[in-house]
Amino acid sequence: MDYYQFAVYEMDITQRLENACIHVGGQENAEVTKCVASTSSGNCVAVDSYAHISEEKEKTREKKNRRQKKKSKAKDSENVEANEVGILIERGVSGKETDNKEIVNVQCQEGSANSVTSQKQKAKKKHKKTSSMQCSPLHLSNMHQDQCINHMPEVSHSKKCTSRKGTNTDDKKKTGIHSSNATATKESNTFDSYLPESEVIKGLTENTLIKGAIRINQRNYKEAYVSSPDNDQDIMIEGMRNRNRALEGDEVVLRLNSESEWKVQDSKTQKTGKVVYILEKVHQRGGVGILKSMTDQSKKFALFSPRDSRIPRIRIPIDNCPADFLKETKKYKHILFLARIKDWQDVRYAVGDIIEQIGVCGDLKSETMALLLENDIEISPFDDKLYQYFPRSPFVIPEDEIKSRTDLRDECVFTIDPLTARDLDDAVSCKELDNGNLMIGIHISDVSYFLEEGTPLDQAVAKKATSIYLVESVYHMLPEELCLTCSLLPGDDKLVVSVFLEMSLEAEIISHYFTRSVINSCVQLAYEHAQIMLENPEKEWSKDELPQIYGKYTPRDLSRIVNHLNRLAVIMRKKRFKDGALRIDQPKLKFSLESGTGLPSEYSVYVNKECHRLIEEFMLLANVTVAKQLTTYFPELAFLRRHSPPRKYVFEELRKTLEQRGIFLDVKSAGGLQASMCRYAGDDFTSQARMLVLNCLCAKPMVRADYFCANFKKAAKFGHYALNIPLYTHFTSPIRRYADVMVHRLLCASLDYSPKPNWEPDHVQAIAACCNKKKCQVKHAEEQSIELYLTVYIGLHGPMVEEAVVMDVKDQSFDIIVCSTGQVQRIYTNNLPFPASVMCKTEDDKVIAQEIEWLPTDNIPFGFLQIVEIFSIITVELSRSPVSMKVETRLLDPRGNSVNPLIKKGSSDTKCQGHET
Repeated sequence: MDYYQFAVYEMDITQRLENACIHVGGQENAEVTKCVASTSSGNCVAVDSYAHISEEKEKTREKKNRRQKKKSKAKDSENVEANEVGILIERGVSGKETDNKEIVNVQCQEGSANSVTSQKQKAKKKHKKTSSMQCSPLHLSNMHQDQCINHMPEVSHSKKCTSRKGTNTDDKKKTGIHSSNATATKESNTFDSYLPESEVIKGLTENTLIKGAIRINQRNYKEAYVSSPDNDQDIMIEGMRNRNRALEGDEVVLRLNSESEWKVQDSKTQKTGKVVYILEKVHQRGGVGILKSMTDQSKKFALFSPRDSRIPRIRIPIDNCPADFLKETKKYKHILFLARIKDWQDVRYAVGDIIEQIGVCGDLKSETMALLLENDIEISPFDDKLYQYFPRSPFVIPEDEIKSRTDLRDECVFTIDPLTARDLDDAVSCKELDNGNLMIGIHISDVSYFLEEGTPLDQAVAKKATSIYLVESVYHMLPEELCLTCSLLPGDDKLVVSVFLEMSLEAEIISHYFTRSVINSCVQLAYEHAQIMLENPEKEWSKDELPQIYGKYTPRDLSRIVNHLNRLAVIMRKKRFKDGALRIDQPKLKFSLESGTGLPSEYSVYVNKECHRLIEEFMLLANVTVAKQLTTYFPELAFLRRHSPPRKYVFEELRKTLEQRGIFLDVKSAGGLQASMCRYAGDDFTSQARMLVLNCLCAKPMVRADYFCANFKKAAKFGHYALNIPLYTHFTSPIRRYADVMVHRLLCASLDYSPKPNWEPDHVQAIAACCNKKKCQVKHAEEQSIELYLTVYIGLHGPMVEEAVVMDVKDQSFDIIVCSTGQVQRIYTNNLPFPASVMCKTEDDKVIAQEIEWLPTDNIPFGFLQIVEIFSIITVELSRSPVSMKVETRLLDPRGNSVNPLIKKGSSDTKCQGHET
């Protein structure tokens, strides 16, 4: 497979003859119209519709126009003013097919506007009220409140801040209205054809076109971005038509718009562009959603409305819908379906098919299946025919194989993993040498011995690429039986690939070597056991306090080795950060589930302890050591992992913003960022909350780490930004990552245990691309699983009152991080539970704070002024939305009387701590 081969996805667009009338206003003759005929070649011919009018009649008309000159000008002026209020109807909202994506954007010009309709008469009438400096909500029929939240852009004001509930984008420049002349313009309903492949190749070669992965704003699907090749500000793609059928993650080719079409935001110029070609369709072209009738009551199609607003609405032929859909439409109101796009010619909606009926909205099993399907994750079990391609259980290692390996079965080798773990990829050992040094062993399951390259099983595993760890279940990359065979369970002989490092007591590496080994782990320690050994090295363990220990070793032997390893790990970690490594903590939740129902009963934040960091350091060391080996022996085929530097422009803007708030970050390097962030750390609640914000903000400009074939990158691009090292790979988890299997095959070949793989660089790069795609999809699914179970927990045990810290302030909303969960939520200041007045404080055209004046009530006779700005600590109420599987967050009155004593507070043992991933 040639990963860099251009894929042609150009659709044939049938040109249709369209007639449109363009009204020419603001001139003396306001009635003059020109008919524009659009020909199949795209040329326009202007035809004077008054060519047939006699000269006499024309003179009469001119006299009439002169008499009404003042009246006409006044009328035109009113029309222009009405347009400036912002009547912009996207996707032809005309009372026909109103849906969650048929959005009417309301723009408040100069800080004031009213609810408007698409009728000029109503707009004119409403416009007289703009002096109130408020923007009231425009009623949208057939839209749920949560749908409004997902699709309605916010309105910006320079003074008073009020908005409709559920608006999204605070920047008034983001509403799609750039000037009064454009407010009533409709997008064409057809996409432009893609450029020919030859022009694309030429444009990329000559740098007149730009390529990159497209990112679509989840809160405003009409905004998309592609990273600029010069590491400058991202290039914005406005509107569905300019996105030209590209979906999230697609590798696209852009043409920059002319500078006159660029956008001005916060006094800065934003480059804009248009998709002219799709190099690779990364997105699956489908999604999960609900099925509803077309509002025009069409009997030929049903309308599929995806939950992900970045996916277009899809017209589904009736014969592809459930047989009784037309008769019992309401029956399917809360049923989730998976749909796929077959064709997409109309900007407003695609055409596609229903692939699968998933289940009922809100049901845990259905919602879990939905998140797997919408991330294009395959979880079907392996075909029984594939089981012939690996040794069946119980597997006994052949004696010849043992003789060909280093026999470590009598050594003190053991695993340290989570308490309930079954996929045990790695084990460790430590032996004291006569010269005073330590021989450290890192032993990784030899999956490549069992997974023969090129077999149908290998191909199926490569397609899965990674295991999936959801809250309630695990979906293995390997057949479960093979997982158990490879897992380094104690008391059984196991095949491993070992990395041995002789290290001084100061953690200096004296020498290293690789070998294939056979081990027999003496115990499966949990992190909890290792942590106790670190905290109390001399502890006398009773028989029941530890898992069964096999062989001749004692708890004291294990404790001595754990403490030896930790002393080295502490030194190694300190040196890593001194050398410029970066750690960004992201909170991660874990749940306790009720037996039987599977419902969440408790949650807590994963805390990164010393025992976790011990294992992490030695896994990092093994990965780095193997990466050097691969590039030495196979410089063209080395399967590596890199982390590119963050987006420079975004990081610089973040630095400036934080500097205005008294936070000074060094963003020139990973080490500089780490050192400057540490200055603001602390053990008190306020410091922890501040670090939650800093970690979250600094994570946003980061790019994803990715796998690659060394032949496709220059050596200068191999580096890992966060680790601040020149070479890195993944070697230590072959049971759950196919990338590690590839690395094992190369490593064994470098040691002459197997022939050099007969691979082409294109083949390696294609596998790397698949691993990248699947890793990203699985990461999203795992995050959504946590969000799902948290939502269910809050629905069962909420509403809950929690402390939160403000992360970002906009003109009609602000973003917060819930300290007990790490959850990012948006709060709209138009839905406050008590009478309040909201004012925005701006600096350099940016909103930096909201001043919320809580007004006196019958129960609370005094007012209160609350300042909401970045790092502010506030109290919020979390509840489950009654219409969706989402958490709703409400700002609580700081005066305190609004808190219901029956509302539960979050778990007291949860803290604002993060987990290093």
